[in-house]
Amino acid sequence: MRLYMIERSAADPVRSAAWYAEVLGLQVTLRDEAGGFVLLEGAGLRLGLKRGEGGGSGDARLSFLVDDLEAERSRLAAVFSVGEVRANEAERYREFRVADPDGRQVRFFAWGLG
Repeated sequence: MRLYMIERSAADPVRSAAWYAEVLGLQVTLRDEAGGFVLLEGAGLRLGLKRGEGGGSGDARLSFLVDDLEAERSRLAAVFSVGEVRANEAERYREFRVADPDGRQVRFFAWGLG
């Protein structure tokens, strides 16, 4: 058994797919506009976006480990509103977040504090 995809709800899956493609570098591999579904793939990830309200406790949270947190933040800050880098000293990581088109947070983090 293996995980096939992560699915998130989106008010407008096509608009959200364009955002995720730009932010995460994913490619749209299936688009069913009538059914309200878009599948994106890349870097070992499949992300399904299904039309719906979303944002509740049952919706998947996305966290991405990156090699260079500052470089990733700079890349995204050139185009989007990006949160400040925060450190979690107890767990020894740094992170920042960016909101997707539905206002849900996507987290980018790197291990270590420096």
